[in-house]
Amino acid sequence: MANQMFEFEKDNSKAGYRLHRLEVLNWGTFKQGTIAPCGKTSLLTGANGSGKSTLVDALLTLLVPNKKRNYNLASGSEKGKRDRDEKTYVLGAYSTIKSEDDHKSKPKYLRTKDDYSVLLAYFYNKGCEQHVTLAQVLCVKEKVEKLFVVAAGALSIAKHFNNFENFPELKKQLASLLQPKIEIFDTFVDYSKHFRKTFGVESEKAFDLFNQTVSIKEIGELNDFVRGHMLNKINLEEEIQGLTNYYKNLTSSHEEMQKAKKQVEILRPLIADSDNHENVKRNQDEVKEVLRVVPAYFAQRKRGLLQTVIAEKQQEHTQVNHDLLEINGALKRLRQQELNLKLDIENDDKGRRIKDLEQEIKTLEERIDNYRIAAKKYTKIAEGIGFPACSDRDTFNGSAIQAGERQKTVTEKIKKLISQRDEETIKKKQLEKKYTDLDEELQSLKQRRNQIPRVNLQIRKEILTALGIAEAEIPFVGELLKVKDGEGEWEGAIEKLLHNFGLRILVTERHYHKFTQYVDRTNLRGRVVYEKLCTKNLHQETRNLDKNSLFNKLDIKPDNEYITWLTNDLLNTFGSCICCEDLDRFERENYAIRKNGLMKKGNRHEKDDRHRINDKSQYILGWDNSEKIKDCEAKLQECQAEIDIVKKAIKEIETAQEKCEDQKKLLEKLLEFNNFSAIDWKPDASKKQKLVEQKQELEESCDRLNDLKRTLAAVSADIQKKDADKTGADKKIANLDRDIDAYQQQRDECDRRSKSCTSEKIQIYTPKIEESLKNPNLTLLTIHPSEAEVNESYQSQINDANSKLTSLERSIDKQMDSYKREYPEETTNVDASLESIPEFKKMLQRIEIEGLPAQEQKFKELLDRKISDAISNFKEALEDWESEIKQNIYEINQSLKVIEYTDSTYIQVQSEINRDTQIKEFKNQLKVLCYRDVGVEQTSEADEASFEKIKDLIDRLKSDERWTARVTDVRNWLNFSVSVKNKDDHTQKEYYSDSSGKSGGQKAKLAYTILASAIAHQFGLVQDQTKSESFRLVVIDEAFSKLDEENAKYAMELFKQLNLQLLVVTPKDKIYVVEDYVGSAYYVENSREENDSKVYNISLEKLRLKQMASN
Repeated sequence: MANQMFEFEKDNSKAGYRLHRLEVLNWGTFKQGTIAPCGKTSLLTGANGSGKSTLVDALLTLLVPNKKRNYNLASGSEKGKRDRDEKTYVLGAYSTIKSEDDHKSKPKYLRTKDDYSVLLAYFYNKGCEQHVTLAQVLCVKEKVEKLFVVAAGALSIAKHFNNFENFPELKKQLASLLQPKIEIFDTFVDYSKHFRKTFGVESEKAFDLFNQTVSIKEIGELNDFVRGHMLNKINLEEEIQGLTNYYKNLTSSHEEMQKAKKQVEILRPLIADSDNHENVKRNQDEVKEVLRVVPAYFAQRKRGLLQTVIAEKQQEHTQVNHDLLEINGALKRLRQQELNLKLDIENDDKGRRIKDLEQEIKTLEERIDNYRIAAKKYTKIAEGIGFPACSDRDTFNGSAIQAGERQKTVTEKIKKLISQRDEETIKKKQLEKKYTDLDEELQSLKQRRNQIPRVNLQIRKEILTALGIAEAEIPFVGELLKVKDGEGEWEGAIEKLLHNFGLRILVTERHYHKFTQYVDRTNLRGRVVYEKLCTKNLHQETRNLDKNSLFNKLDIKPDNEYITWLTNDLLNTFGSCICCEDLDRFERENYAIRKNGLMKKGNRHEKDDRHRINDKSQYILGWDNSEKIKDCEAKLQECQAEIDIVKKAIKEIETAQEKCEDQKKLLEKLLEFNNFSAIDWKPDASKKQKLVEQKQELEESCDRLNDLKRTLAAVSADIQKKDADKTGADKKIANLDRDIDAYQQQRDECDRRSKSCTSEKIQIYTPKIEESLKNPNLTLLTIHPSEAEVNESYQSQINDANSKLTSLERSIDKQMDSYKREYPEETTNVDASLESIPEFKKMLQRIEIEGLPAQEQKFKELLDRKISDAISNFKEALEDWESEIKQNIYEINQSLKVIEYTDSTYIQVQSEINRDTQIKEFKNQLKVLCYRDVGVEQTSEADEASFEKIKDLIDRLKSDERWTARVTDVRNWLNFSVSVKNKDDHTQKEYYSDSSGKSGGQKAKLAYTILASAIAHQFGLVQDQTKSESFRLVVIDEAFSKLDEENAKYAMELFKQLNLQLLVVTPKDKIYVVEDYVGSAYYVENSREENDSKVYNISLEKLRLKQMASN
């Protein structure tokens, strides 16, 4: 190679620190094992599963931090990595067994937690004559405990790590050694720093590359190779977790802020309603106060009107009194004149006879009028009951006899009607009681699923309510039992047989004592039967039953805790009961039942036909009462129809009774006329006519008398007129006296009413009342309607206010209940009542003044500072990783410049931005979130939008592992290719990428060239240092088994030229690829049980023979 920078010693046993011996004790399936390459390239081979990778993993444990190790990757999959860890290696896991408890696979171990494991690697640098031993001691307690040892000399397990009980004792033993110098560490970090310094390795990346090299199983795509093996994977879990923690705080703050906003949204309408309620209540109270003043106001107004009217009436009274005095004087004079005229007429003989005749005629007229009235009354009564009008005494007497007989008949008929009415009334009450019972039963049935009678349920409810026991815990047997579907023909008979059994209440031992105590001391006003259940150690019985057994026609409600007891009790009590279709078998069986309800048990027979066999109202079994509801509804309709018929009959009877009563009253009135003479007016009428004729004859024969009578008539007319005037004046005075008295009483009442309020209060509310008057000019006629209108107006306002208050109170209660349900912790000591309004106002004030602004400020602070800084730091970490990758590629390229690819070329790794959509979107998300303008005042909508963007990002980082792994692994941000360049002018000769379609061999050659360059760079293989303090060991685990021979040899030559010591792990059928380059070989095998691995030093010739034998 030209322009050599690296130290390529001809004797590769001298250059750098090389592995001379590896020892393991109690490691995996190895009890113990040793390989001694003595600084040379060596081969480690054996069958799959023999334990080759177990030895490789021992080296990884010694050199690579736990979290970065690629354990047991010989299979090329991740499964081995998951199956193997320090604990399984220390305990010696080798197989799995199924757990008896949960049937899950559990590992089988060779060792216990009392055992310990030792790993030891001895390195020697011949050029510097330096000896270094690395060792680790491991044991499993609560976790894997480790002790790390670095010695400046050669140690061995047998000599230095034997016969100790614990770590302190081992430390003491090692510290007692004078030679070599031994350093003991408790952490891998301190241990690693020390041995890296000893090996001359400056960076941790060297052993990261060592680890990656072990994991190379085959050369795939160029991008995958560079990303997976040349570039370090940085663990960003802490950064993502930190980001997630900040996001949790932000989310928590956002939730608190949203909670506060929601609380404000709920409380503001609530407080607005409460303020409205307060205003409405205040206005209503004012209206009520005005309404209380209204009577006093109108009393004052009415008093003024009354005072005016009283004065007017008193003046009129004085005038009428004066008029009355004049009328009385005129009457006195006229009556004296009338008296004188009457004396003159009486002193005349004819005049005296005429006066006597007039008196007789008057007496007859009065008697005739009385008889006529009686006769009309009699005729009306007689015609009303079908008797003739009375024309003579015989007709009158005949009607009286008939009326007496009819009176007896009607009286008897009334008695019968009353009896019929009473019978129908009793029947109606019975039907109405039946209707009420049916309706209550129907309503009860609709509220449940069972068919137990309401009375029984009420008794149980009373008991359970008093004892605080749930109904489900104390069922009726009938709730758990029903006749099977398809056995409907037998349902009525089975219901009758099991009626009493179904009404039993089942009481468990847990509730038995207090249940019995309550029943014992309480009058339940009904019958209760209950069964004490002993379900402890109860086993369900089985019995061979006749196919027609009643038990086989029953279903027991599934999933109930009493199923075992109920099954056993049914079997014991009714298991032998046979449902018989024919009478012959019924007579033969000891315990049997027929469809019609006939039951037999031994010699006792019973049939109860008090209710129809298919009367569903009597059914009690089952947990579906829909048919019983239908039956009850039908019976309710039938009962109502019967009630209507009875009501109609009663009405008809009462109508007939009323007619008879009316007829009886008329007959009684008719019989009150017991003498025909009391209604016979015709004789007196004839006599009157004769007297009138005599009077006319006397009057025609007397002229002076007629003049006196005419004068008397005129005077009488004047007297009559003056009497009328006097009567009018008296009446007017009486009316005025009455009116004045009434007005004065009303005035007194007004005085009393006006005293109900103070004059100051009346004065205050007078303007408001007068505003309500439609017509302010009140009169005594309009004042009461006006007062009523004002009262009605104010009462209407009060009623409207009551409606508003009720509506507001409902709304407030509902909102308070809703708020309390939503926020129970904040409202523990607050009731949902109007009295709690001040507390709710304080809550709102506290949230609006303190809570919400503080939450908004905290959220904004977290959003603008904390989370933004966290995202920025996260973005910077990713970008730093990208810069580190580019720097690594640069350093690899510097090494690649001096490694021949061909005689005239070298290669360079190129990187370019990956255009993957998901990665672009992710980077853009970070960019957008990082460039939020913190200095500018953001709106709440902008803050919410930013929060949603952050939420989308964090949620996806947490939930979509594949996406997260892809976009946060910065190695995926770049695509890698290789440029082959001419040495002389550095121009590009060829270009290789994943998409260029190069062969697998070409890709492998490129990959190993890049790998060799990276190793040379990281291990610090520097020229002109014959005593190089550099690490030279590289482990290649099965990678060559996947290469063609030419490329495998190219790789081996390349590592040889770099003076690297290889430990090549390969299956025994691939040893021909590397046999020309190895100085020693080791063969690993395992027992048939795969629990005892051993490693042997073996010659290549014997190895070939083994290979031939196995083929």
